[in-house]
Amino acid sequence: MLREYDEAVHTLQPIEKELLKEKIMKLNRVLEPGHESLNLASLGIPDFIDNCLKAINEFRDIKKKVRKSTGMIEDIVKSIEEA
Repeated sequence: MLREYDEAVHTLQPIEKELLKEKIMKLNRVLEPGHESLNLASLGIPDFIDNCLKAINEFRDIKKKVRKSTGMIEDIVKSIEEA
């Protein structure tokens, strides 16, 4: 799970981090109980893991959409430059 989080968040470009700042904070809030209150004896671990994986996947989807939009914008700018 941490590997997926790391791949999703730490591969962002600086401008993407700024654009997705609120989404990153939301994602971190979902993971926060794992830093503070959960331990190996906690009963809610399966739900916590499910919530984390769901939040990470939702963040990845948003990241993909941002990158797709960025690519389209770059293509449009290039075509304007070449016109």
